[in-house]
Amino acid sequence: MTNPSRRYYDEPFLNPKVSISLAAGISESTRKSQLFDQVKLCLQAQRQISRRQNILSYAGQNYTEAALAAVRV
Repeated sequence: MTNPSRRYYDEPFLNPKVSISLAAGISESTRKSQLFDQVKLCLQAQRQISRRQNILSYAGQNYTEAALAAVRV
């Protein structure tokens, strides 16, 4: 199984050149479906990045507070 956090790098339809070659000879509804799937994956990746940034920011605040508390003692 692919690491979920890196899965979107492995999806061929996120590469425009591959998408065009995959889209050749398929129906319009299939193309729209692929585009919708691509947008969903992009939004999921964006949410994951935002979540990780929030976690890192919170961890950084805790680290700073702990360092300041250690200096005060």
